[in-house]
Amino acid sequence: MSLPPPLINKKYHLKEKLGSGSYGKVFHTCNVLTNEEFTIKLSPANDMALLHNEYNVLFQLQGIMGIPCTILFENDSSYNVIVLKCLGPSLEEVFGSCHQSFSQYTIFMIDEQLLCRLQNIHSRSFIHRDIKPSNILIGTSQQASTIYLIDFSIATLYRDPSMHHHNTFKECCGSLGSPAFSSINSDLGFELGRRDDIEALVYVLLYFTCGSLPLLGHTPCLEHDAIASMKQDILQRDDIPKALVTMLSYTRSLSFTQKPDYNYLRTLVKGLCTDPLDLTT
Repeated sequence: MSLPPPLINKKYHLKEKLGSGSYGKVFHTCNVLTNEEFTIKLSPANDMALLHNEYNVLFQLQGIMGIPCTILFENDSSYNVIVLKCLGPSLEEVFGSCHQSFSQYTIFMIDEQLLCRLQNIHSRSFIHRDIKPSNILIGTSQQASTIYLIDFSIATLYRDPSMHHHNTFKECCGSLGSPAFSSINSDLGFELGRRDDIEALVYVLLYFTCGSLPLLGHTPCLEHDAIASMKQDILQRDDIPKALVTMLSYTRSLSFTQKPDYNYLRTLVKGLCTDPLDLTT
C-alpha cells in the first residue's frame, strides 16, 4: 500500500505493518488528535465481506473477556477499516522467543483461558473456525496475563441465536482455517460446529507441548484427505501426553450438534501439570 486511504490519513497515522491475510492488512496506528495507539485492519473497498463479518461478530461478542475491543468500522471509496484496541504479541511469537518450549503449567493456563473463550463464544451461538497460535494474543499492561482470541473474519453462527436450532451437517465448498490446526471435518470439507473449535485447540496444545506438529511444513503440498489421515494417526504417537490424547478422542467422539463438556475438558488438561516429570500421566 503506497498511500494511506483518505479516511485513515485524516484520523490515523499508520505505523509499522503487523501482518496480513485474506482479510487485508494490519497496522499499528496512532490517532492524530489524541496520540492514542490502536491496531487497524484494512481491506479493499471492493472486498468488504470478511472484514465486515468480523466487525459484526466482534460487536455481538463485546463484553466477553479475551475478545478484542472494537473502536469503529468505517469505509470510504478505497478501504474498509476496523479500529481495535492494541494487544500484545501472539503466542506464536512468544513461543518462538522461548525456543519453542512452554512449561506444562503455562500450557495448562493457556488452555484454561481458551476453553473459557470458546465456551463464551459458543454460548452466543458463534464458532471461530480458525484457531491457531498466531490468532491467540496476550494483553498489555494490566491485562498482560489475559489471553485474547483474534481474527473473527470467518467466524459464523452454528445455530439460530434465538431458537437455538442447530445448523445442518452437510458437505461444504472446502476447508477453512489453517490446515495444520483445522479439524478433520474442515479438511474433508464438512460443516463445522463447536467440536471443531475444540479439536483445533487440541492441535494448538499439542504444538506447544511437543514443540512442533508433523503437519507443519507439509500442508502446502498435501491434499486435504492426506492431511486428515495424518491427523487421524496423531493418536498413535507415543510422545503425546495422555491428557491430550483423551481430550482429542473425546472431542472427535462428539456428534455435530452435541455441546462439549467444557468442565470435563478443563479437568483433563489439569493432568498436564500434575506430574511435571511424566508427560504420559
